Amino acid sequence: MAIITPTGVRTSGITSTHCGSFDGTNDYVNLTNNGNVDYFKSCESCTMSIWCKPDTAELACLFSIDDDGGWHHNKYIYTDATGIGGRCIGSGQIASVKYSAPYTGAWHHIVMTMDHSLSPSAGSGTTVVRLYIDGFLRDDSGKVSLTTIDTASDYGAIGKYHMDSDPGSGLAASSGSPGHYFDGLIAEVSTWNCALGDGEVESVYNKGVPINLSSNSRDYKSSSKLTGWWRFQNNANDSSSKGYNATNNGATFQTTDLPGA
Repeated sequence: MAIITPTGVRTSGITSTHCGSFDGTNDYVNLTNNGNVDYFKSCESCTMSIWCKPDTAELACLFSIDDDGGWHHNKYIYTDATGIGGRCIGSGQIASVKYSAPYTGAWHHIVMTMDHSLSPSAGSGTTVVRLYIDGFLRDDSGKVSLTTIDTASDYGAIGKYHMDSDPGSGLAASSGSPGHYFDGLIAEVSTWNCALGDGEVESVYNKGVPINLSSNSRDYKSSSKLTGWWRFQNNANDSSSKGYNATNNGATFQTTDLPGA
């Protein structure tokens, strides 16, 4: 049984003709870092979103962003043998979210929000991480102390874990396949420099049909906070206003069967 559950009201979507196909062995897309790329801002709330159709239920990283080349400040969405999860790590402190359910063979919309609005600066009990799957809130971390959220320009990858060796994240190269490459299809990957609310996530999910993230629609009001949008429409270009085009490393682009395409 797939996780997808109808919710809300479907509005018109955006034409999505292609997606990226990842082989689970060495395919990935590398996000740009040239010393001034900031998908997220220091100590501010943020959101990561991805549409995916996994072929294999295994430990794999769908989307990861870090800011220092090490594991001290990073965020990632992953799958394992039992379900879908995410983590936000700040100075070695970890906020985790997880939802266990069958997920292979169907498209899913996964959103992880990191809400730092409880305080103007990082510190004790200031962060709540939330995991949404197919429009529904599935888990939250509760209040977690993350001493530092971001301090430098961002690195990242789609389809693998960004760092080759990461002993603190749970995705260390030594504990399994280096990189933890994803096996399946990916489309419409995005980041915001704010934490989307419940209504916004439901509107972006749009009952299984991706929307135009550059324009506000229904409860979605955060188009001005969009910092990256890799649609995989036969390329790895950024469709946000930032121009952070990514570099494809082996993924192939194919006609998509994403609902509403």
